[in-house]
Amino acid sequence: MGGASSTRRVTVVNDDASGVIKISDSVVHRLRGEKDKEKEDVKSGPQKKNEEHGSEPSLAPFFDNLQWRQQREKELQQTENSWKLQVEELEKHNQELSKLVKTKFYTELVDVEEKYIKQTYAPVCEGNEQKVMKCYQDNAKTPLNCSKEVMAFSQCVDRVRMGVLTSHG
Repeated sequence: MGGASSTRRVTVVNDDASGVIKISDSVVHRLRGEKDKEKEDVKSGPQKKNEEHGSEPSLAPFFDNLQWRQQREKELQQTENSWKLQVEELEKHNQELSKLVKTKFYTELVDVEEKYIKQTYAPVCEGNEQKVMKCYQDNAKTPLNCSKEVMAFSQCVDRVRMGVLTSHG
């Protein structure tokens, strides 16, 4: 089965410059695996053949192929349109979700900023801080001379810190 190679040879001569190769109906039928109608027609006579096919060769295989291609192109176009619609719907949905997430993010950001970041405090121990800064400027080469001012500033800050902790705690 299929082990022996075929000894048939086919030679195609294309005299037409347009690139179209003409084949007979019998070749088309053989390629389709149908019975050879020409042999049957020869047995029934040449008149029957002329009555069936007319004087020109049949174009049925060409039209069948053309119809098949047109059907496939139509199906392909319908599938492509369906996918385009689905992509457009998904893009719209994605844009809506993006807007929703951005809105939610910014509202949460504002809440966090109001609770934690935007709190302003009055300066703590401002007088002592200025004394320390002036002492450092006057004693740039001997900063240890400012130890009394630094100690007073530190004690002031500690008192304020303890007051805040005891009032909130």
